[in-house]
Amino acid sequence: MKKIIISFFLILSAALHGAMTWTDIKFSGSNNHVLSGATFTIDSGATFTIAGGGTLTGTQPTNANLTAISGLTTAANQINYWTGSGTSSTLSFTAFSQTLLPLTGQQTWLNAIAPTSPAQGDLLYFDGTNWSRLPRGTTGQLLTAGASSISWASSGINLTGLTYASVISLNPSAGNAFETTTVDATGNATINSTSAGTAGQVIRIIIINDATSGKTITFGTNFISTGTIIGTPSQPAVISFTSDGVNFYETSRTVLPTVSTLTYATTISLDPTVNANFKTTTVNATGNATINAASAGTAGQVIRVIIANDATSGKTITFGTNFKPTGTLVGTTSKTAVMSFISDGTNFYETSRATGE
Repeated sequence: MKKIIISFFLILSAALHGAMTWTDIKFSGSNNHVLSGATFTIDSGATFTIAGGGTLTGTQPTNANLTAISGLTTAANQINYWTGSGTSSTLSFTAFSQTLLPLTGQQTWLNAIAPTSPAQGDLLYFDGTNWSRLPRGTTGQLLTAGASSISWASSGINLTGLTYASVISLNPSAGNAFETTTVDATGNATINSTSAGTAGQVIRIIIINDATSGKTITFGTNFISTGTIIGTPSQPAVISFTSDGVNFYETSRTVLPTVSTLTYATTISLDPTVNANFKTTTVNATGNATINAASAGTAGQVIRVIIANDATSGKTITFGTNFKPTGTLVGTTSKTAVMSFISDGTNFYETSRATGE
């Protein structure tokens, strides 16, 4: 056995440390040296030096990452994470977070984090602090936005159905929107209001035309309209009125336009109650023509007459009964003219004409 060379005297410090302290111990030779049963207490600041490129086996080399982890103060339900190279910290790992880790798929995650007790049609929104669930609204409600939330509110439209008849009575205190569907066997109709309403009151009337033929709707008592409504089969019309406390005045109308064809002849009869737009194409062998209106219409009613001239020669068109034109229309071969008229209840007065189209 190699002998041990002790470069310094053994210093007994049991009174200070409770164990023997060796200072600068060296082993000579190449054989293994064993200190059987020895106990070493290493003071703060002590170092070991292995000379000659030797190695110390059975120990963990110094590592910055391990040193960072060993320096953490840990507790239950925490995980560590790296804050930089060789630096680490901890964060809380809650029971809820632990339930998310095993989940797979985007939809599974969404279901897990959604507010509790969702139902079909519910909405998810952020109120500025939390994600919240808004239950589905009821039929007819509108989604409205507040300062920090959204909610369902009444649409403000109270639709009342009207039974179609030749004379229809509308009560403006029953709602702000009214709807009726025409019946072909009943024919045309007049809508009267039971009162003039209150100043500023707005009502809307929806008229759905049956599939057989367009019906003419006249607005009577307590209404001031721009004219009759001439319906189109299977198409709706919407008319809006505003009251001044004395009458309901028409403010707008939405009607899908159609054109009624007039057979060309030397004398053509136009019925302003069946449509607002009319068209005829001249026939060279017939020659010139006169167009008469079957009635003077209602005050404010507007009609348009389209005249397509044949390719042989220009025809002269005269507007007769119930018309007040600015003059005859002299056509141009293969060109179309459009004449517009408005009624004052006595005659249809020409308001414009476009020729040579």
